[in-house]
Amino acid sequence: VTTTIDDPEDIELVITDAVTKDDKYIYDGVDYKNSDQEIVIKIKLSDGTSQTIDSKYYTISWDADEVKNVGTYTASITFNSDIYGSATVSKTIEITQRSLTVNLTEVPATIPNDVNLANLESWWSPWDEVSYVNVVEPEKPEFAYDAISLIDKKGNKIERLTDGAIVKVKLEGLALKDGEEGFLKMNYTPIWMYGGTEVDVEADGSVILPPTDGDDEDDNTGIEVVDPDDSGNSGSGITTKRYQLYLANKDYNVKDAKEDYAAEGLELFSRHNKKYTNAGGSFTVWYEHDGEVNEGGYRVFWSSRANGEYKEVKLDEVSGYYQIRNVNSNVYVRIYAADGFPVGNEEISAADYRAYAQPNKIVVITPQPTDVQIISMAGAVVATDKVTGQREFANLTEGVYIVRMGETVVKLQVRK
Repeated sequence: VTTTIDDPEDIELVITDAVTKDDKYIYDGVDYKNSDQEIVIKIKLSDGTSQTIDSKYYTISWDADEVKNVGTYTASITFNSDIYGSATVSKTIEITQRSLTVNLTEVPATIPNDVNLANLESWWSPWDEVSYVNVVEPEKPEFAYDAISLIDKKGNKIERLTDGAIVKVKLEGLALKDGEEGFLKMNYTPIWMYGGTEVDVEADGSVILPPTDGDDEDDNTGIEVVDPDDSGNSGSGITTKRYQLYLANKDYNVKDAKEDYAAEGLELFSRHNKKYTNAGGSFTVWYEHDGEVNEGGYRVFWSSRANGEYKEVKLDEVSGYYQIRNVNSNVYVRIYAADGFPVGNEEISAADYRAYAQPNKIVVITPQPTDVQIISMAGAVVATDKVTGQREFANLTEGVYIVRMGETVVKLQVRK
């Protein structure tokens, strides 16, 4: 049967397994021209249906060496067969930017009055705890800024720190920049997050950051200027007191935990290998066990003393890490297997079951072995498993899902 190509509009070019939105492709780091990504050519038939054309009947050439980064590309599809005749059809595709969440470093709640205003990074550095979500691996993004300053509640730049004053940090010229491992800022749209909330960045790249534990709408909320002795400063100049991060010795046990269930062979990591923080700062940590990062089945605890009372740290839903904030002591971390805690006859409430969405996936946390189902709004069960501790259900398309954890049911919105 001969199916001639009478109208180029009858031809459709489809890149399989690629993420699209509004008929545009979202940057995913794949070079569609030189990779194994499958490209399918379809033809619209007279009855309105489409038929996939066998690749032996055509060849494709592109107008660029790579079809990867954000931009518009044209493919020339040349047919030469008895079935489809001889014709060359041009089809254009557009690759648009990928959203990249940048979680900015938290600002301490206090600032000593003798901090050098010309070198604020000695007190707080934007680089220390920054994290990125939705970046294409193994690309390593970076951001830049022109200056850091302190401002008062009217927005005026602070020239001198006065005890009891309330100030805020202003970053100027904030922007993504080209990074390592092939990261190009042109391929991403940054979403700047701070303390779990999206922040407004002005057209000139300036953003104002209050402490994360305050309400930015309150004029009295901000960073309090304090005397060095009150802030933990151990001397003159700009040196504030620093606290250290430790993986606690196994001799110190978490309450109710069975000592033989402590996670052996487990390593603790912190962002940028940070082992110290200033008073009021934070630690962003994760663990690796047998090469797996933050794998399910473990619980994380911290204490201000090695033999003190340990408090559980919950996984941060935005960054995907464990965050210990407002540090004003040394930090000792213990990590235990989740089944190292008695469940027996203890009461398990709905609050013990947690589920939250991340880009293209849902993370589920259960206190005991539980049957979990991920259900689309169409009623289809897209994933199911018995979960103990933490489990990720990845490769989900954008949309609303019902998460059933035993008798506990929640509804979540998954985004790209």
